[in-house]
Amino acid sequence: MTYRPVTVLNVFFEAETFADILPKLREVYCGTIAYEIEHIADRDQRHWLRQTIETGGHREPLTP
Repeated sequence: MTYRPVTVLNVFFEAETFADILPKLREVYCGTIAYEIEHIADRDQRHWLRQTIETGGHREPLTP
């Protein structure tokens, strides 16, 4: 059975341990682009935005 932190951390990455997921979380949330979504009152909108952010659905590399 695979333990997925998604159920505990409410993130959209699949991994077996927190140590597996930490580098991806750092890449998404500690980079040069910031996201502020917790002020959005609609839970479904926040959920969709978090999923889009964490899966890189709209992420494009920046040019120098």
